[in-house]
Amino acid sequence: MTPTITQTAGRPATDAPAAPRANALLWVVERPELWLETMLSLCAMSGIATVFVCVHHSADDVGKVFKHDKIKVIETFSLPDAAAVAAAGTGQLLVVLEPIAVAPEAFERAIDWIDEDPRIGTVSFLSNAAGYLSFPHRNSEVPVPPPGHNEQTLTERLRTRLPDTGPVPISNPEGAAVLINCGALSTSDGLQPWPDADPFFCLVEFGLRASRRGFNNYLDAGTFVWRMTAPGSTSGLTHDAPRHRLHLKHPFFPGLHDYQRDTMATPLASALDLARAKAQGLRVLIDGSALGPQEMGTQLLIVALTSQLAEHPDIKSVALCVPDPANIPAYAQHLRLMPKITFHRAGGLHFPDAPEVDIIHRPYQPIEPIPWDRWRALGKRSIITIQDLIAYRNGSYFQNWENWAGYRLNLEAAVARADAVFSISHDVLGPIREEKLGIADDALFVVENGIDHRSENEPSSIPSTFLSRGWQAEPFLVILGANYSHKNRDLGIRVWQKLRERGRKEKLVLVGANVPQGSTRLEEVKLLQGNHEDLLVLPDVPGEERNWMLRHASLFLYPTAAEGFGQIPFEAGSFGCPSLYVSFGPLRELTDDPDAPRQYDLDALTDRAELLLTDPDAARKAVAGALRNIGDYTWKRTAEKSVEAYFSILGRPRGM
Repeated sequence: MTPTITQTAGRPATDAPAAPRANALLWVVERPELWLETMLSLCAMSGIATVFVCVHHSADDVGKVFKHDKIKVIETFSLPDAAAVAAAGTGQLLVVLEPIAVAPEAFERAIDWIDEDPRIGTVSFLSNAAGYLSFPHRNSEVPVPPPGHNEQTLTERLRTRLPDTGPVPISNPEGAAVLINCGALSTSDGLQPWPDADPFFCLVEFGLRASRRGFNNYLDAGTFVWRMTAPGSTSGLTHDAPRHRLHLKHPFFPGLHDYQRDTMATPLASALDLARAKAQGLRVLIDGSALGPQEMGTQLLIVALTSQLAEHPDIKSVALCVPDPANIPAYAQHLRLMPKITFHRAGGLHFPDAPEVDIIHRPYQPIEPIPWDRWRALGKRSIITIQDLIAYRNGSYFQNWENWAGYRLNLEAAVARADAVFSISHDVLGPIREEKLGIADDALFVVENGIDHRSENEPSSIPSTFLSRGWQAEPFLVILGANYSHKNRDLGIRVWQKLRERGRKEKLVLVGANVPQGSTRLEEVKLLQGNHEDLLVLPDVPGEERNWMLRHASLFLYPTAAEGFGQIPFEAGSFGCPSLYVSFGPLRELTDDPDAPRQYDLDALTDRAELLLTDPDAARKAVAGALRNIGDYTWKRTAEKSVEAYFSILGRPRGM
């Protein structure tokens, strides 16, 4: 039967471009009043020229609901016949099978995609009810949009929160709204009739047939369509009879469809994971297995990063995995008060009671094998942070070559299998690239640590050893940090001794743990013979005692040669105390002090130390230089850059 076309006169069309590029076809089986919002939205879209309404009753029924110059009514029972009429004279056709609600100009970018690439056959959209394109949980159709959103707020969120996935390849069209390339329609003999005149399977079959001609089916993961009359069941593509009919016509079906429906390692899975994280927030797991009783640099960064992630609006939850959730060290107790943070067992990096997450992040060096099968089952993406390659390049930290080789091989394996690697300074990127570690450049992210975690207002207490020695009013220098050989504590001692030779009276305090391999302990013992009255050697001290030394020391000596970052100048500077450090590597990158020494020379280092001790203006200038960039390197900014990278990584293909 030849379709009958009737125009419904009414309100004039809104101003539109000279040549709208698409028509719309609404399949209105019954109750036109349910389609009022759909008609209103499509008529207001500048890219839609004409809205064809295919009815199984008279045009008057549509006119009673909504009148507009853009609307034309087609009276026919055949979707293929209606599509042939609606597609005439236009480049694209939006077919809508159920009442929908959409954001303004929701389909503009999909229309642009087809304009730019005529090989696109169809574009489908995220929806609350669209089979394997259902959102926020694929293969799970629900009647309403995700909590806290409607079709407008969700579409805006999906498009403004980077990255944008662009067109996502899918096996076949799905959902209540599908945009069709009219060039594909004409090349592939249009829509074909389907038993029982089911319009949905007409579209699916067309998408499969067009793909045989070289046209591709895509998803727009940046547009959410609310299907207002969503059924309580799943997609029709789960039913055996139509699946069998489609298979008889297209033997390659349903292979790819079922693979994309059920598999996590596909562009579709990545796009849906990213969209869900954009809409509902990222779920992050932080490996806090290093959170022991002592607070050193690694512990500081775990706590600071976790705290700031929990404050970030794009973070839904942070699972912090620790050795013993019932025994959290004092320096991390405040994390218990943050509602987004939950504690779980590290369990040898298996995280046995942790929830499923989007991102697993180990924010420090991997020194033991990572159970990758477990990580991939638990998290969508896995990230490790490389703080430095000092131990990778320095065999003195290991008892023998076999131990060193094991460490190197483990680090290489972790880098190769991670989805991304964070570096805490640009300086660390050089060694990573020089050593040809197996990570692509676009999977390397520089996320600097914060330097604003200390302040002169923090609580402090004098170490009891100062009191027992009567040093509470004595001037003193501090060398803070474990006695790893690359920290050159013995060089700091030699600077102190040179200062003593020049008549300076400051005491020396060495603070930090002893390490079993690769230390300067013997060198320090040799240098310090006969100096015990003016020397105090302490292990790692509580935070309050460290704060007291930061507040009262005359100078911190920090002659480290190799660091990934180096916190001492910033911590001391936050208490108004200058530091002696050599300005190269990350410290040169992060500070702004042109007077800091740029090479190792004992006399020059001693001269610089003496100047900082005797010239208040030089000391103030050194502190200002160390803290000049503090506004750029905050822990809040660390969390922001981490979140940006998390989203970017979630939008990338999964690693090995």
